[in-house]
Amino acid sequence: MGSGCVSEAHEMFRAYAQLYPESQSPEPDLFFRASACIGCGKCIPVCPVGALSRDNPGFVDRAKCIRCGECTKVCPTEALKRAGRKMSVAEVMQELRKDAIHYRRSGGGVTLSGGEPLMQAAFAKQLLMACHEQGWNTAMETTGCATREVIREVIPHVDHLLMDLKSIDPAVHRQNTGVDNRIILENALIAAALTHAVVRVPVVPGVNDSPAAITAAKYPPMGSRGIGAWRASNYYQNEPSYRQQANREGIVILL
Repeated sequence: MGSGCVSEAHEMFRAYAQLYPESQSPEPDLFFRASACIGCGKCIPVCPVGALSRDNPGFVDRAKCIRCGECTKVCPTEALKRAGRKMSVAEVMQELRKDAIHYRRSGGGVTLSGGEPLMQAAFAKQLLMACHEQGWNTAMETTGCATREVIREVIPHVDHLLMDLKSIDPAVHRQNTGVDNRIILENALIAAALTHAVVRVPVVPGVNDSPAAITAAKYPPMGSRGIGAWRASNYYQNEPSYRQQANREGIVILL
């Protein structure tokens, strides 16, 4: 993939963020699904701030929207829907207990993912502690882009840590994510001393698939790195198909 294709990918990401801004906020937000909208217009007059209009790109004026949810109450097809809701640790645990028998029988547990769970570090810590009180195994998927204090405070309550590092090269990481990877690498070492940790590097053609990048990893694709860590999103795959995908798309560094 040439530099033009990489730039095009960046533009696509920015366009996606503008089209689906509800995916960028840590707060409950409003989701609009255009394919489900039948154009009845019932939502427009109930909006107290006039944030809904067919003339708006994406239908919802995000600068005006106060996320009150009034429009979702009258939408007959759920084209407008609240994305996310605030819950207490007790409320989350009440939901998790519905699967308690499965946790015990399978030896599995609870994985905090996201988004970025460390953006809500205090809540994550309390939830992880509550899970351990139930005897449940805990895991976390994170970028590791947090303060050292957060890592030391939260990670001791995680049994299995999966960190995603977009690139081993600091310059490549900064160019494609906007942040330096130094704190992430430092946090990986801190975390490795606190729990079982695995760092995963996605293989992005034209970005970090150079021989130097792969050689810098402990276990290059199609090498002797083994199967690596299972992603929660791939639970439906059998082992051979997972192995092929993992070797094609990622590098795993065991710490």
